[in-house]
Amino acid sequence: MDKKCIGQNDKQTRLYLFFLFCVPLRVTFAFLLLTESIFWKVCFSAILMYYSGRFFVKWRKQTEQDRGMFNGAVWWRRDVHGFLFFVAAVCIFIGLFEDTVRIEYAVAILVGDVFFGVVHRLSFDCDPYIVFGYSLFAVVAVVSAYHAHDPNHWTALLTNGAIGLTAYYAYTAKRKDLAIIGVVLMSASLVWHSSARYRLFDHFVSRYMAYYSFATTTFEPVIIGPPALFLSVLFTYYGDFNEMYMVVPIVATILIFKLIRRTITPRIAVAVCLSPLALYAKAITEWHSAWHVLASIIVALLCTETPKATKTPKAPKAPTAPNVLIPNALVVPVVPVVPVEKNKIRFL
Repeated sequence: MDKKCIGQNDKQTRLYLFFLFCVPLRVTFAFLLLTESIFWKVCFSAILMYYSGRFFVKWRKQTEQDRGMFNGAVWWRRDVHGFLFFVAAVCIFIGLFEDTVRIEYAVAILVGDVFFGVVHRLSFDCDPYIVFGYSLFAVVAVVSAYHAHDPNHWTALLTNGAIGLTAYYAYTAKRKDLAIIGVVLMSASLVWHSSARYRLFDHFVSRYMAYYSFATTTFEPVIIGPPALFLSVLFTYYGDFNEMYMVVPIVATILIFKLIRRTITPRIAVAVCLSPLALYAKAITEWHSAWHVLASIIVALLCTETPKATKTPKAPKAPTAPNVLIPNALVVPVVPVVPVEKNKIRFL
């Protein structure tokens, strides 16, 4: 494709080409590895090895003026891209001589690479290494779900690291409140899934993190913190009814309120779209690891969407008296008074 046909500033065209051409093509090539064609596996591993070396060379020489395939600015990390391609090529090569499990790992890595590109494209100035971390956890979650591992399996426990990554990202975004809740939630989740203890406490912290992170996109933390805490305690320890009957109307009301005020950002829209998928993964035992990763990404998307602080109006200044010119005849000269010591007073 001729790069001149795509304008350098035509961001919408490049966006369509990325999502409608690049992403489907890479996903299709990845799943073709699951076929029985050895010729395709050998050729594709060689192609991946070639592009991984090419990406590493370009990464070493990368400048701000570099352009990608569609003449757009290079926004993804070429070092991460090349590393994932190299690992996938090695897995394919080993899988040709051992078993097909290595091929499945290669497919998961390549799909994770696509996920990394998509999330990074929608991350809006997010640290690429944080996006890379979420991509690795997503790959682990897919592998765990594919092999139907229990939540206490080591691969499923590893996905709790996505919660810790969200806590770190919240801390870098100056959301220390969510960072503290994230660390507590990761610890509670590890204890519950590894030892089957403190189940209700894990559910309580999970609910509080979800309600609090979403509500703080509209209200100040000091306002919404107590109601979120009350709902979390109510649904965890006194949940005799389905919480969705109350949560769905509250979420819909907040979204309508934000829609009227035109404060729905793309990050909030993506988080809302991922929420049903996360809840569906939570309901399936084998996909519980995917729930960890998706919920962590949702909180990371929401943690930067805080409402703007309202500025208190300044008190008006007191009016000052106008300058009045005083005639020189009315000005009385001021004579300085010199103190006299008592022992040095002389009488004439």
